[in-house]
Amino acid sequence: MSVRLTPTCSLCGHSTCYCNLRLPSARGLCQNGGVSECQISVVDHYRALRRVVNGIEQQLHRIDLWEAEPPSDEALSSEQPFSYDTMQFHQWLQWLFIPRMRAILAGHGHLPTESAIFPYATDCLQDCTEEPDELLFLIQTFDELISDPSHVGACH
Repeated sequence: MSVRLTPTCSLCGHSTCYCNLRLPSARGLCQNGGVSECQISVVDHYRALRRVVNGIEQQLHRIDLWEAEPPSDEALSSEQPFSYDTMQFHQWLQWLFIPRMRAILAGHGHLPTESAIFPYATDCLQDCTEEPDELLFLIQTFDELISDPSHVGACH
């Protein structure tokens, strides 16, 4: 199942803008101001990524996938993509992805140059929650912000 979640921006009207995520932490990502092209800075890019990562955490809480106890050290040390062999996808998001991205955004590492989490997330989250749309949209947004930083605003 292919899902493309792109609500129309309430600020600039473009369908590729991320300020209309329906999440308080993600509002204001539109740097476009109604102009058809946007120039973004590294600060804007990091700000947008922080908001998306925070939104992912909020959604995990909202749909009751946030866990109080971490997986075992063995599970956390998996070398497989998404630690698929030792934990569920939402656990990987909580215990590995979110902390790693926060460390990178705090200046302790380099951003990846590509991201393709969304296809795997689509498969995994359809089975573990009845309300995956907002979380999937945030993951899709993350992938696009990493792969093409011009997606911070409505740049298309």
